[in-house]
Amino acid sequence: MKLAELLAQRGDADEALGLLERIPPTAETRRIAALARVGDEFSSNGNGQSDVTDKLDALLDRVKDDEGARQEFVDLLELLGPADPRTAQYRRALTSRLF
Repeated sequence: MKLAELLAQRGDADEALGLLERIPPTAETRRIAALARVGDEFSSNGNGQSDVTDKLDALLDRVKDDEGARQEFVDLLELLGPADPRTAQYRRALTSRLF
């Protein structure tokens, strides 16, 4: 998993995702896969936190009809993590948009 994370951080998303496909999914593998797909510009390191909120708001309008937007939305929530209060708020918003 560490190699996949290093590859994701380096920008080698395809290689990172390929490695992750070979191991059983866990919370950590989902986080690394999200990092590989989205990149680290929105990682929860304290930088770009208002940017991630703006991005989630923009994606929310497209999640019903756009699979790519839906995947990016879920990936951003994965990077925020369960401790971030926005995660629960945006998961509820996603559910209401989809159903």
